[in-house]
Amino acid sequence: MYIASNGSPLTICLSVGGHKRNIVLPVDKTIHLGRIDTTLGVFPEIDFTLDGPEAKSVSRRHACISRTPKGILVEDLGSVTGTFVNDERIPPFFPELLDDGDELQLGKLRVHVNINNTVYAEALPL
Repeated sequence: MYIASNGSPLTICLSVGGHKRNIVLPVDKTIHLGRIDTTLGVFPEIDFTLDGPEAKSVSRRHACISRTPKGILVEDLGSVTGTFVNDERIPPFFPELLDDGDELQLGKLRVHVNINNTVYAEALPL
């Protein structure tokens, strides 16, 4: 896992589903993944509502991505349909490290992960 040696935010690119919608943003705060629900007041930073039929399996408050000293983590927020990293289901509320090139799955929706930064430090031990 790599951390920027210059202290700048790592950038994550999520390529979503068969449509390959690309979402690029810095991981300088916790990023919530899910579907918007104005009635319940749920407004995730990344909304998958319009990403095809598979998106219906994504919970409103499905997962989050955050940066820690150990790297980029994904955490399932108690979703009904589960969160998977490289086809392995992660337990709810137990963060899992994400690496560049990982495949994230929220319910039935597949998301390819790219973690980018131009300057890298040495890999940190887990």
